[in-house]
Order: sequence, then C-alpha cells, then structure tokens
Amino acid sequence: MSETSLLTSTPSIASVRRRAEGDSTVVTLDGEVDVLTAPRVSAALDLLTGTDRPDIVVDLRPVDFIDCSGLSALVRARRRAEQQQGRVRLVCRDDFTLRTLRATRLTQYFTILPDWPDPTA
Repeated sequence: MSETSLLTSTPSIASVRRRAEGDSTVVTLDGEVDVLTAPRVSAALDLLTGTDRPDIVVDLRPVDFIDCSGLSALVRARRRAEQQQGRVRLVCRDDFTLRTLRATRLTQYFTILPDWPDPTA
C-alpha cells in the first residue's frame, strides 16, 4: 500500500499523508493543525470530499495541537462528504484532543475511533 503526501512540510505541521485502505481513504495529520496550517488541510480534504461517496478516515493520533481553525476544516470536510453521500470518521485517542472535541460537541457529529488498522501490521 503506498502513501501519498498531500502537503509539503511547514514549520507548524510535519505532514498530511493519505493512503487507500479498502474503500476508505486514510488521511494522517501530523504536527499542529492551527490557523497557519488549517487552510492547507482543508484544501487537501476538499480534494477527497469532492468525489462520489467519499469514505474518509482522518487519523489525528500524531497531531500535537488542534485549534478552532483545524476543527473547522474537519467540520467542512464532514459537511462536504455528507453532501456526496459519504462520511468522515476520526481516529483519536489523545486526551486533550478528545476533550476539545467533546467541549465543542463535535463528538455528536463524528464517529471517533481509538485506533485504525496499521497497514504495516
């Protein structure tokens, strides 16, 4: 299974990578998803949610920090996927990120998984 980099490195975010796993596309965010990087993350997710019935899994496990701009990018992706009869799920187990998702009530709108199969396992 090959992984494709969607973005180049920036000081705030190490990478945004995607890989196909069955019918799903796994997008792994790494580093900080903040006001500086959220537009790029949103653009990358827009590419994937513009297709028919997208099934996107956003892996947030390597994320160090996410702010309201990053959350907005996730909400935008979810909305766009649903308009195409698709879905966006999140993989997250970081306490801070989970608290942020709960505080903003986004746990009501996203399926949040603690893990996702590792393609190298």
